[in-house]
Amino acid sequence: MTETYRGKQYDLEDRTYEFARRVRAFVKTLPRTICNAEDVKQVVRSSGSVGANYIEANEALGKKDFLMRIRISRKESKETRYWLRLVDTQDDAAVNTERDRLVQESTELMRIFGAILNTVRHEICFCPPPPSSLGGAHDFALMRFQQLSLPPRRGGKGEGCAMSHSAESLLPPNKFGGEPT
Repeated sequence: MTETYRGKQYDLEDRTYEFARRVRAFVKTLPRTICNAEDVKQVVRSSGSVGANYIEANEALGKKDFLMRIRISRKESKETRYWLRLVDTQDDAAVNTERDRLVQESTELMRIFGAILNTVRHEICFCPPPPSSLGGAHDFALMRFQQLSLPPRRGGKGEGCAMSHSAESLLPPNKFGGEPT
């Protein structure tokens, strides 16, 4: 779904959908080997999860939910890149070229979600956001985050944040009681 913000179109939802669709078309061209059979299952799941979690982030119940869903989208982008690099193309030049394009797209999506997390982290602690050259989808996701109803986390220092934090430090610990994953 293409959204309009300040007269511009931002289509990260469409982009993640197209990415998952391209991955599905790509895996149909792969040679049928035992290893590829398992790797293909993983790459298809993780590529679809990128967009599914981004859609969930846009429908988030609050800021923490938004942050978690964007973080999962970034993680799934990274996982998809891993599985794409692992599949066996049997040195087919055309298949290798498409795989390289998909790895590049996965990396770009990972960077977009990382920039969103970095900006949101500063929003939560009242820090000025870092400069972003991503624009577009990044700005739309930030606008969506700002519309959520939960108040920002207290403890920031206003003008420059003296807190030492990362996006991960703002998330609850994992279910095993350790640091966030």
